[in-house]
Amino acid sequence: MTDVAGNTSGHSPDFVLTVDTTVAPISDLQVTDDVAQHTGPLTSGGLM
Repeated sequence: MTDVAGNTSGHSPDFVLTVDTTVAPISDLQVTDDVAQHTGPLTSGGLM
């Protein structure tokens, strides 16, 4: 390969790239508010 400046290099060796697109289920996700006045687990849509 040659770039616009005239530098050349050989080809890199082949390699295998595997992309895992499996989505792991999130079943036990819990968000907790740990800042004082209101603390504890948040529910869906909860702000405090």
